[in-house]
Amino acid sequence: AILARLVWRESLISKLYAFLVRGRRSIGRARGRRMSEWRRGDESLAASVSGLRVYGPWSLERLHVRIVDGLRRYREDVESGAEAHWQSVLSAKPHVFDGPVWCLLSAQAAEDAASREARVTLQVQRSSFKYVLYTHMTDQGRQLLPADRADALGIMALTETVDGYIVYGKRSAKLATMPSHWHCVPAGNMSSTEPRSVLEQELQEELDCDWSMARSVKVLAVLDTGDEQGNKPEIVCWLHLALSAADVLARYQKAEDRAEHDGLMFVNARSSEAGAAENGLDPAPSFPTVSLDDFLRDFLLTDVSRRALHMFRLMRGGGSI
Repeated sequence: AILARLVWRESLISKLYAFLVRGRRSIGRARGRRMSEWRRGDESLAASVSGLRVYGPWSLERLHVRIVDGLRRYREDVESGAEAHWQSVLSAKPHVFDGPVWCLLSAQAAEDAASREARVTLQVQRSSFKYVLYTHMTDQGRQLLPADRADALGIMALTETVDGYIVYGKRSAKLATMPSHWHCVPAGNMSSTEPRSVLEQELQEELDCDWSMARSVKVLAVLDTGDEQGNKPEIVCWLHLALSAADVLARYQKAEDRAEHDGLMFVNARSSEAGAAENGLDPAPSFPTVSLDDFLRDFLLTDVSRRALHMFRLMRGGGSI
């Protein structure tokens, strides 16, 4: 009897120990998934969208930019090539401006100890637009090693109206980069190191909308533009406006930088499998509109905005935005 009680007690202790260990391991695995969300996100997203450098989504407040002092330095042959190319650009398009840009040196995500949320840090250094044109937009520049390119950081927003349309603009044929391509609006180079201020300025200049009209904004990813633009990085945001598509179009007519685009298109961001009425959309809209599938199939988009739209669809389907 004593032996039986000892065996029973040992068995009970073993079971209790196993339960505690399994529980602790399961808690560790669950915590590991939460802690790793900022590192990997949805692995199926990375498999489906090429060029993701780091991705979330995160709130805009979790994105921080750290400045490295001085100007971005280039090899002597890159310097001379950029200057020669810039002079040829000026002779054809004298209005082009060699404005400041910020070159991405690194993009890192780390867990904030206090909030246990992701903190995304972009390390940047200043350069100018002429180096972007040469190192990213010419055949000679595309032959350079990635470390020798400007890697100038841009920012773009998938701007969604309150009635469920994504705003795209057809870039003017007069622009130096990607003329006559459809691209996200607003978008631009990071002329300062404050992502919100750049977005706010571009939103005002391109659509005549002020920041108070934004219901919410999230950073979706830092996305490589691909071979088309020499693999330079873009911060991709989702900007949800408290305006309808018709309101946005009306405001665009008065925008300061209206000439930057030949026109707008409003892409149905809701399910493409049902008609407008089933999705709560106006069946006879007073603005140019197209389904998401038709837009991806039939329109000349910049490669980065095409992949951004695909990423948006996956994130929306997964419930993260």
